[in-house]
Amino acid sequence: MRQVIALVILAMISPLIIAGGQLFVYDEAELVRWQAKYEDNLQWNYRNVIQAKLSHYEKTTLESVRLKTPLYPEHNVTPLPISVYSSNNEISIPVHTVKFMDDLTILRAYQLNQNIPDAAETEVWGYISAISQITGKRFLLNIKSPLLQFGVPDNILSDRRVDQVSQNMLKLSIVWMMAHQLGHIYYSYTSKYDSPDIIEMEADRFALEILRRQGITPAGLSFLQSSMMAVNLGKYPGYDLREQTSLHKLSKKRLLTIASYLLDNSSYFAKNANEQRILEYEISSLQKLSDKIEDSAILNKIELHKKRFLDEFGLKIPAAPVLNIN
Repeated sequence: MRQVIALVILAMISPLIIAGGQLFVYDEAELVRWQAKYEDNLQWNYRNVIQAKLSHYEKTTLESVRLKTPLYPEHNVTPLPISVYSSNNEISIPVHTVKFMDDLTILRAYQLNQNIPDAAETEVWGYISAISQITGKRFLLNIKSPLLQFGVPDNILSDRRVDQVSQNMLKLSIVWMMAHQLGHIYYSYTSKYDSPDIIEMEADRFALEILRRQGITPAGLSFLQSSMMAVNLGKYPGYDLREQTSLHKLSKKRLLTIASYLLDNSSYFAKNANEQRILEYEISSLQKLSDKIEDSAILNKIELHKKRFLDEFGLKIPAAPVLNIN
């Protein structure tokens, strides 16, 4: 997904007030440069990974759907650092979202390569949650991109393992998000359900079918889902993940259904020993995440990390109420 590009990190951290006075992680000039690098890859993956594996009926139903890559979430969309959305004939994946996921997957590959304990994941979730709470707001804050915030070395992509692992995770994340949104469009024509949880599970199934048909090992799928959990915790401070009723709800049932699908179709997702290890890791991680989203101790750790990051960014607010999930 990502071309091999020398990673340049700016040492100076400055307030980012852009896009109509709203706050985002990356400024417009930087995103214009990345748009030139991402655009062809995004369109190629949409055509050759997703559209190429649609059934005849799916192609007929979805033939008018096009992919858009605006720099930022558009004005009628809630601004979030990870934001992919769709209408009747368009899927929009902002460059800001791709760049944020690019940085997050590099960070995750770096942490895996350094054998950083899994306990550190709550700190990353707290950071994502903090960024999600302030993205699009009209604050003057000093915020850092993921690589700067967590001290990832400037030359990290010279490590071939980190580069390859992060590229695999990024491609999986991008394909999943586009296919998931295409699933929403498809089922808007064919589904009889209006339950938010079922609507999300239908779109999950559509995305999983694309991965299965392509034989893509789901490296990074659990990380993407956990990142979306953190986004929701920032979007809805202090909420109970079990009680969220909006679209893009991340529920225990959703996560276990995804894990079960991967397990039931494992021969499509893993064709050698290495891919089997990745698949087993992803299934186990999804199952563990299904418990974590209902674990008040973990959610409160995320909340404390979020408050620390918001303080560091310059926004002094009280922590959300402690969650007590029985």
